[in-house]
Amino acid sequence: MILMMGALFIIMWLLVIRPQKKEQRRKEDMLSRLKKNDEVMTLVGIYGKVVEIDGDNVVLLVDPKKDVKIRMRRAAIEGILTQSQEDEKK
Repeated sequence: MILMMGALFIIMWLLVIRPQKKEQRRKEDMLSRLKKNDEVMTLVGIYGKVVEIDGDNVVLLVDPKKDVKIRMRRAAIEGILTQSQEDEKK
């Protein structure tokens, strides 16, 4: 019985816990590389360009023609679509 419980824990760790931690590390790394002028997508599907980073908050320019900006938490960024020009030169 103890052997079965141990095997169940190992399977649970391999299938659930380990991939979740790996994804969490990937997202933390991506958010730490976030820079001004990066084009990003948020968790709710809003696309924008980073115009300001203030600690844990980010300001996105959503519509450049009308100068529409949105302030949100850094954790709401789902992915970086394009890196800023300075990062591409390095």
